[in-house]
Amino acid sequence: HSIINFSINDNNFQISNVNDTIGLFSYLCNAKVKNIRMEALNIHFDLSSHDYVPTSSVLIGGLAGTADATVIENCSVSGSITVKNCSYLDIGGLVGSLNKGSSYSSAEQCRSSCNITVISNKDTPDAGKYLFCGGIIGDAICNYLTDCFNSGNINIQTEGHGYVGGIIGSTSQKTSFTSCVNTGNIKSNIGCNGFVGGISGRSTAGGLNDTNSYIQCSNSGSIYAPKASYVGGIAGRYGGSTGAPDLK
Repeated sequence: HSIINFSINDNNFQISNVNDTIGLFSYLCNAKVKNIRMEALNIHFDLSSHDYVPTSSVLIGGLAGTADATVIENCSVSGSITVKNCSYLDIGGLVGSLNKGSSYSSAEQCRSSCNITVISNKDTPDAGKYLFCGGIIGDAICNYLTDCFNSGNINIQTEGHGYVGGIIGSTSQKTSFTSCVNTGNIKSNIGCNGFVGGISGRSTAGGLNDTNSYIQCSNSGSIYAPKASYVGGIAGRYGGSTGAPDLK
């Protein structure tokens, strides 16, 4: 199924306290989504032009803003997502936030060539304060990602606290990456509390028996993040109660 020229912007959508999840699907739960190809996606927001200023995360993804206990297979996105002057943001080429819900979520054979740009005006209160940004997924908890590929470029022009990755911005509680590849370039102005990585910006294990694994993953995209505290070719930082991640 092909969806071409899907567009959401300031002219046709008003962010409000009940509409903070943005994508083809706003919210997915206990769902299975297969074989969707989105071409020439265009999502563009400047939050300084909105009367309502979100105090919690705005969740943006080409396919879905957020997804819980959801399986996504063979889906792809191309185009661009641009967000300006947002204080709290989870943004991914495919999904803004992917969570386990009542069970694990997964993304398999998914592709993104979506270019993501986040810009903050220093005159906007709290602009760019907290950011999760990934080429495929912005933020993830307890998931399996298999054969996912990102070639979209990520450009972060904000100095706030953030997590930026070629595949996922931040992941926690036993997430597995298998055969995931990033070739997109990352340019980030994230400040001293920033985490930037070719596959994931930050990877944490939540419990005693939790281990995040990276199996046959690679990054060949360039990373420029001179102000970030943690920068890595695969993960900006791995941390948790179980010690080293499973790398193969």
